[in-house]
Amino acid sequence: MKHSSPNRSARFFFAVLVVATIASTIGTTNVRAAAESPVFKTGFDSEEAFLDAFQPRPAADWAVADGVLTAQGNGVDSARAKQPADPDCKVEADVTLVSDNGKGGFSGVILGGVIFHALPGGFRYAYHTRGEAKEQSQMQDRIVEYGKTYHWEITRETHADGCAFTWRVDGETVAGFTVLNPIEGESDVFTLMANRMTTRFYNVALRRFDPSK
Repeated sequence: MKHSSPNRSARFFFAVLVVATIASTIGTTNVRAAAESPVFKTGFDSEEAFLDAFQPRPAADWAVADGVLTAQGNGVDSARAKQPADPDCKVEADVTLVSDNGKGGFSGVILGGVIFHALPGGFRYAYHTRGEAKEQSQMQDRIVEYGKTYHWEITRETHADGCAFTWRVDGETVAGFTVLNPIEGESDVFTLMANRMTTRFYNVALRRFDPSK
């Protein structure tokens, strides 16, 4: 891993995007149900189900078909969920980058003010802490293929002195970090986003879990 310089597109997101929350309780067959329980899980079976759970902006840039949610990524596309994420939570999503619609395009998810995003050159996270002008970011250099679906898992554990995040892609840990100072953005929100990148999302879920198990 190496530290990357602040990304202008990521800074743009912090200026225009309020991070989102996630909704609705459904059953799960997860064998770790004792430690993890679903807050929300969707295969995007219909546009109505999507709109019940998320607030897309702009709405015209989002489409649901055959269990797949597609963001056109003509500019800054966000789909904010409607219910809060727990302090200890796990996000899962299958993410496919389809095409770059402008220099510096990227897509991914945002949890509690932290942007986790993919771009052709790798996987990157970024955030601001309150009162600090400098963006904190890190990137793992990697070839991210257009048209290939990657399975993401992001966990957040909240402690008295901060939050610990772990990000795995296809089972491989690409980032693990702890933030001690409060992060800019609402801590209980979750969103899907695409910035100048046509992107497909599948099998999105948010789970609450007990880190001690």
